[in-house]
Amino acid sequence: MSRQNTDADFTKKGSTGRILVVMAREPDEFQRRQVAEAEAEIVRLFLDSYAKWLDAVGQRGTNGAELVSRLTELVRQDLAELKERSNLLYREERTRKPEVKPVEVVFDYLVGAIYHHILKLREVAFQLHSRTPPVDERTGGPEKALLATWRRLVERTRAEFDDGVQVAEEFWRESFEILERLISLCRENPHVIRALIEREAILGRAYRDGGLLGVLRRVYDGRPERGFALVAGELARSGWLEEARSAAELGIRLVPASPELEALLSELRSRQP
Repeated sequence: MSRQNTDADFTKKGSTGRILVVMAREPDEFQRRQVAEAEAEIVRLFLDSYAKWLDAVGQRGTNGAELVSRLTELVRQDLAELKERSNLLYREERTRKPEVKPVEVVFDYLVGAIYHHILKLREVAFQLHSRTPPVDERTGGPEKALLATWRRLVERTRAEFDDGVQVAEEFWRESFEILERLISLCRENPHVIRALIEREAILGRAYRDGGLLGVLRRVYDGRPERGFALVAGELARSGWLEEARSAAELGIRLVPASPELEALLSELRSRQP
């Protein structure tokens, strides 16, 4: 029997043209799956945005044009889509998920704060790296005073940019704390945990206290193997046996001597591709 849409359903496309979320007053299994996938996409976009942020600010002091270019791409593409998807899932009245938790609303506010702050920071970076001396530095007389004023202006702009980077880092740090609480709410969602596992390297850059393994330990109350088993099991049920084995193998590498993962990997290896 085909699924019938009702007037309570609402479908919206984002700036990329992809369906963001479908929601009804009382969601069925299809809609719950849509929410689960939307939650995972938000986690992916957040972590990918953070990685691009680190890459962008890594250009500071070496390549001004590249810094501006990367910040522009980050704001116009990754952060813009993250902000849109987060707003639709957690705050927009017609599309938000049922029973939105306060921590999800706070996360959405932080995403918006990061977006608007880095947007302004991009403008500061552009001003800093597009200015050239108004006169030749060898110029003497009254024109030399203009050069001194210009230098003071550049130094103020550079200080403004450096301060802005520090504020952005504080926003990111607070957001990662809230993100971990979001993940705890979604710990039975294999799409979300898979998004984390696939971004192990990014989590290593974001969390100094254990990276991916540290996050899963806290989310699963000291039993991180549960996250790997959840993802491997879901991948196997979907017919992705090779990916399921890889998830289980990664879990065993990070959580040695886990009977649960060893038994799962043995069972996965016995299956025919």
